[in-house]
Amino acid sequence: MHLTFTESPTERTSSTLSTLEIVGYDPAKKTDYSEGFMGGGGRINLTSADFNGNTFTGEWVVIGAGGSEVPGKCVREMNTEYTAGTGTCELFVDGKWWVYRKEKITKLP
Repeated sequence: MHLTFTESPTERTSSTLSTLEIVGYDPAKKTDYSEGFMGGGGRINLTSADFNGNTFTGEWVVIGAGGSEVPGKCVREMNTEYTAGTGTCELFVDGKWWVYRKEKITKLP
């Protein structure tokens, strides 16, 4: 499944960024995986995932364009087909969690 996210950054900038995230399931390892590529040159690597009904909770390492790493987490409410939804993502900076994007999630055609 390929999902695109239109990010609406809060407080830092008024611009809109795009992220492409490729998600899947590895049946041999029985684990979910995700690799994200952000419009600003950074990447996102999934470190844990939990599915509970239509709610997805994931933790990531966000790797900035310059190589810095910051823990991140997202909670996404998906439709029953897991092809669309909304989400809120946070980064752990200066000892606390900060909302850094709101997501509108759509499946690529």
